[in-house]
Amino acid sequence: MIHNSQALEDVEGEVRNIVYYDEETHFCIATFKPKVGSPITVKGTLVRAQKGELMRLSGSWISDARFGKQFKIKYFQMIKPDSLIGIRKYLGSGLIPGIG
Repeated sequence: MIHNSQALEDVEGEVRNIVYYDEETHFCIATFKPKVGSPITVKGTLVRAQKGELMRLSGSWISDARFGKQFKIKYFQMIKPDSLIGIRKYLGSGLIPGIG
């Protein structure tokens, strides 16, 4: 039996831009802004990810020969906004039809 000894890391933040999304497999490449630090590139399964969504991602860092350092997503969880500014940003993001 093979065990993956690489520990998962959690990153919380906001989806800033969807670079690529496959409707069939839900494979996504996106720019993600963690709560702390600079924007990063994330890739993996993100079902119907939208710009502006707050998420907690679990995964590991990989180095792609062509695209450099990326965060490979193993699990994801949506996060509800918890501040007035966060709620305004969420409602103004276009995620809910008719509200902008």
